[in-house]
Amino acid sequence: MIGCDACDRWYHGPCVGVDKKAADQMTEYVCLFCCRKSGTPYKYGPPEPVPKMTRRPRLRQVAALIDEARAGPRAARPEESCQRTSAVSLMRRRARSEIGGDTGR
Repeated sequence: MIGCDACDRWYHGPCVGVDKKAADQMTEYVCLFCCRKSGTPYKYGPPEPVPKMTRRPRLRQVAALIDEARAGPRAARPEESCQRTSAVSLMRRRARSEIGGDTGR
């Protein structure tokens, strides 16, 4: 893993074009996103790598869904309410199974 000194995000070396040997010798690393923001060219590995984005939701997104579900129903179209309820139920089941607290609700 290699960390960006500008934004503190961490990346797999091969995903950003930096091998282990180069990473060990490196004193500073600036990721592709920070290079683009600052307008400087990315130094490592042509062509520019495309960091992979995960399909897993972030914890704060899951927490927001659970908080929204706990707050109770809001005025919504019936089809929207059903979709949201099933998504929240699915996320709750997944969260419970991950932490081992499946209560069957």
